[in-house]
Amino acid sequence: MNKLISLTSILFICAVVLNSASCKNTQAGNPNGKPVQFRLVKDKINSENYSQEDQLIESLEDAVLLCEKDIAEVFSKTDYMGRPAMMINLTPDGARIFADITANNIGRNLAIVFEGKIILSARIMTQINSGDIMVSGSFSQKEIDDMVKNISGN
Repeated sequence: MNKLISLTSILFICAVVLNSASCKNTQAGNPNGKPVQFRLVKDKINSENYSQEDQLIESLEDAVLLCEKDIAEVFSKTDYMGRPAMMINLTPDGARIFADITANNIGRNLAIVFEGKIILSARIMTQINSGDIMVSGSFSQKEIDDMVKNISGN
């Protein structure tokens, strides 16, 4: 059992390293769009002392786990409370990587970085297999529309 867990961990680390390397300075899926990064919050910073108002790029791990090449589609919609929201649908490879990230980092915070700023940080509560990510909160419809336009490159 321990060998299986070790092998799974090694394979996950290899996949993240390879994907991280392919995220460096690439915008294959959206040549006109702006870079997007998915990065973990450093282990020593927990959700109790990491607030939405106090998010610094320096508080994130260096590894870029997912980037714009892993995004298949971005569009605006409304969330379950009727607020403006952005929907990010990942590619099949991106969805697999995201499922691994969420499975192996339950209890940690994952941040989405757009234009060098953390736009969202959420605590991973469970593995997410769907590859569909909804970004909502206190964004105006214009902010959502601008993010969708910039991320998609349209």
